[in-house]
Amino acid sequence: MPLPHLIRKPNPFVIANRLQRSSYVSVQSALAFYGLIPDVVNTVVSVTAGRPERLDTPLGVYEFRHVKPDLFSDVHCPLKRTASQTCPIDPT
Repeated sequence: MPLPHLIRKPNPFVIANRLQRSSYVSVQSALAFYGLIPDVVNTVVSVTAGRPERLDTPLGVYEFRHVKPDLFSDVHCPLKRTASQTCPIDPT
């Protein structure tokens, strides 16, 4: 029986959020997602109040950049349907 991640390619933004729960996809990744830059972005870049790190995984490269915790207040995600869901992208 094939593994579920082999049937359908997982969303890299969801993976980034699972690697560091309190993080939001931002910077070049968000700009490319919304078509605001023509560049191909090979690294998913997120911001986090946690520790910065770079992870090279079989599913891609993920970079987490540290920002001040107070910058995370009032973050709204239009893709969340319930309070228990995490936001796969940062809409700002």
